[in-house]
Amino acid sequence: MKPIGEKLADLQQKPAPWYLGPYFILTLALLLSTIVYPVGAEIFGSGLLPIVKTALLLASVYAVVNHAWLFRLLLILIVPILSGNWLVDPYDDNEILDLITSLSTNAFLFSVLIAVFADVIRSNRVTADTIFGAVAVYLLFGVVMAMLFHFLNNLDPGSVIASVGEATTVIERYDQFGDILYFSFVTLTSVGYGDLTPIAAPARSLAMFEGVVGQLYLAILIARLVGIHVAQE
Repeated sequence: MKPIGEKLADLQQKPAPWYLGPYFILTLALLLSTIVYPVGAEIFGSGLLPIVKTALLLASVYAVVNHAWLFRLLLILIVPILSGNWLVDPYDDNEILDLITSLSTNAFLFSVLIAVFADVIRSNRVTADTIFGAVAVYLLFGVVMAMLFHFLNNLDPGSVIASVGEATTVIERYDQFGDILYFSFVTLTSVGYGDLTPIAAPARSLAMFEGVVGQLYLAILIARLVGIHVAQE
């Protein structure tokens, strides 16, 4: 009997509608995380976060099914990560468990980002899967950076502050991940509304890094896709 990884890889090699592709599913999960979660959190509260994280982690595992060693590794790591997301109560103020869960989740998603980006760069044809893979990398980078900002803000509350007029508010430790996610994507796209501001030096460095990478990624990616398209023609 074939291992589950090989079975999924065999299914992935068969012709399938674009909406069943692993990169489309990952992109959909990322869009749910970045667009639906902030709105849903306002309605349902922070209890929605573990659900969103679970969907994103499962989609991430499926996206790297062709990378056998990484797929097996993530399949093992997803169990303790999901356990931490569901069983650890953030309001218990257990900094060690929160630190472990945060760093392991970020390492998990970052490894997926690298694998998908490598697939997109090595692709010799521009297909729907290539496009969704490129979109997934961009969105995944924004999520990973948001988690890093959140991690910094957990260690040093006030690393990112909300500014409205003359009033400033420290972003709370656990309740406002949606705000940090919003800040990350505003930085990534270089919109810079100015309603959220990095104050601590590490947060400022991350913001500069994210803004630069976001612009370079779009420029390099467009050049790459155009070059492949011209070669196909």
